[in-house]
Amino acid sequence: MSQVSDGSAWRAAQRALWLIFFNLGVGYASWLGWIPAFRQSLSLSHEDLGWVLLSAGVGSVVVFPLTQRWMLARGSLWVTRYATLAGAVVLPLIALGPAWGGTAGTLGLMLSLALAGAAGSVLDVGMNAQAVWVEQQSGHSLMSRFHALFSLGGLLGAGGVMLAASADVPPWLHLTVVMGWSLLNLAWAWPRLLPVVAVRDTASASA
Repeated sequence: MSQVSDGSAWRAAQRALWLIFFNLGVGYASWLGWIPAFRQSLSLSHEDLGWVLLSAGVGSVVVFPLTQRWMLARGSLWVTRYATLAGAVVLPLIALGPAWGGTAGTLGLMLSLALAGAAGSVLDVGMNAQAVWVEQQSGHSLMSRFHALFSLGGLLGAGGVMLAASADVPPWLHLTVVMGWSLLNLAWAWPRLLPVVAVRDTASASA
């Protein structure tokens, strides 16, 4: 695979990926931080809560066989863009189930967590493939920085939940704000991510 002659292209992609990794950490922490409130709203036992949380893992496992197909057919540019979009849009939906209450609310929460888990699983593959390509272009070790930004996003996302809860902000409103923030970041990152052809070459070579 040839190197990109214009260093500004992969540097712009690097900054965009920093934001994608950071956003994923914020998103995960934002819905995870509300789990105790959701449990109380739905009057879930510890066992019931375990089954609810398992749905996120089920979503990530079920979608995994499709991820390689999408990577090879569409490339990690497409995968990263649209998995980020899906992960942002699903955030307010996670809060709808607990707002409904009852069995329907529990099932709604499980479904939305399955979608969140699926989006996160697909994004994890796509953004890491993009990060590997950027690292190759830079000639430096960059992966630790990308994953550090994911962790930083998780810390700040958890802090956002604490601030929202202390201000009596309802979960649906907080997660809607996080969605808006994520979509704004995606809009900035969208044109700066790596070209489809280059990334598809990387995905095919690693398959």
